[in-house]
Amino acid sequence: MLIIGLLPALFCLAPVSAICSKGPLVFSQSYASGGFKAPIQATDGSLLAAKTVGLKVKCFRSTDFGRTWSEYATISVADEPYVDIGDGHLMTLANGDILYSYRHNLIHKKQTCDKTFSIRVAISQDCGRSWRHHSTVAATRGTDFGLWSSFLLQRPDGALQCYYDDERSPSISGLLGHQWITMKTYCPQTGRWGNAVTVSRASGQALSRDGMCSVVEVSEGQLVCICEGVQEYPPHRGCLWTTKSIDGGKSWSFPHKKLWETADTDFNALAPWSVRMPDGRLVGVFTTDEHRQIPAEASTGVLYQDLKYLVSSDNGSSWQGPWLIDDGYPIYFPGACIAKNKAGEDYIMVQYLTREGLKCRFGRFVDE
Repeated sequence: MLIIGLLPALFCLAPVSAICSKGPLVFSQSYASGGFKAPIQATDGSLLAAKTVGLKVKCFRSTDFGRTWSEYATISVADEPYVDIGDGHLMTLANGDILYSYRHNLIHKKQTCDKTFSIRVAISQDCGRSWRHHSTVAATRGTDFGLWSSFLLQRPDGALQCYYDDERSPSISGLLGHQWITMKTYCPQTGRWGNAVTVSRASGQALSRDGMCSVVEVSEGQLVCICEGVQEYPPHRGCLWTTKSIDGGKSWSFPHKKLWETADTDFNALAPWSVRMPDGRLVGVFTTDEHRQIPAEASTGVLYQDLKYLVSSDNGSSWQGPWLIDDGYPIYFPGACIAKNKAGEDYIMVQYLTREGLKCRFGRFVDE
C-alpha cells in the first residue's frame, strides 16, 4: 500500500503501473477528502476543501496532508429556500487571505420569472476559520440564461480576476442556449468588479457551451485558459478547449482551439482543471467516458467517467497523454492544487467525487 505522509519517506515510489497506466506522474492511494473541485493549501500548511451541504457551503480541513478531514467552518449560507449554492473555487491571495467564489442561483421556483443567478465571493482572513461576504462578481435575472461555475486568479501584479460560465452574454447577442466564459477584474478602491471580457467561445453561430475553466499564468502576462465545451458538430459531445491571452487577460485568442477530444469522437471529455507545477510544467486533469461501451449524454448529468491527466512542457502549446489516475467510474468534478509537505516537497493534489464519496490523491513526477 502506498501512503502519503508528512515526511518524504512515507511517499514510497511504488511501480507506476500499480497506481496508474504509465505516465510521468506517480500517484498515491486514494484518501477520503473534504470537498470537490480545487482544494488549497493555507499559509499554516493545512489543506482546505469546500462542498455544499444542503443550503450551506462548508469548509473542511486536513492537518495531516490529506489523510483525514474534519468540518472546519461555514463559508456561506443561502438566504432563502430553492437556492443552488456552491460549485466554487478556493484561492489563497498573496497576503494570505482566502477567497471562495461560488454560484448563488435561485432556480427551483415554479414561477420561472423569479429565477436569479449570481457569482459571489466570500473571504476568510484567519486561514479559513471564519468567513464573510466579499463581493458579487455578476448577477442577472431571467429564464433563458444563467451564471454557473467560477474560477479565481490573482496575477503577480496583484490584479484579482474572476472567470465564470456565462449564458447571459451569448443570449443577449442572439445565441440562445449558448455559453461563453467571461472574466471580470476586481477594483479594490471601489469594491466592484469591472467590465466583462469574453475569454472563450466558439466561432460565429457555431454552438458554444464553454465552461468549467481554469487559468494559469505561464509567464508575465501570458495566460492559458482550459475549459470544457462541446464539439461544434452533432451530436455535440464534450471535449476540451483552450484560449490564450498575451496581455494579462485584457484580450483573448477566441474563437477557442481544440485541446483534446476522445479518439472516437462519439464519447466525452469533460471538467478539466489545470495547474502549473513549480518546474513550469502544466498538468490538466479531466474526466472521460471513452472506455465505456456507449457514450453518455452530458445533459443528463449521469456520466460513467474515468479520471485522467495531460501534461504540457511548453506552456500549453502541446500536450502529452492522457494517462489514468482513477478508473473507479463514475467520477465527477475534479480539481487540483500544488501542496507542499513538511519536507518542502511539492505534490499535485487531485480531488474529485466518486460513487463512494469524495476522494483525493497526491502525485509527483517520476523524474523528481
